[in-house]
Amino acid sequence: MAMAEAEAEAEAEAGADIAITGRTQDTFDKTAAEIGAFGRKVWTFKADMVVPAECETTLDALSGTSVHRTS
Repeated sequence: MAMAEAEAEAEAEAGADIAITGRTQDTFDKTAAEIGAFGRKVWTFKADMVVPAECETTLDALSGTSVHRTS
């Protein structure tokens, strides 16, 4: 298990809802299922977080508001 997966599971076990991103669906399907077992909400987004447009789209979906870069 990768460190990020372990952290997500620990946060879910402590009561947090979790958003997961990955470049491929199989990146996060297993982790999402494991987090769901804790009874927490899990949002999954296929996105490459080093691509600014994909990062902004993911944040927009999570926040429901527009994200503007300041750089």
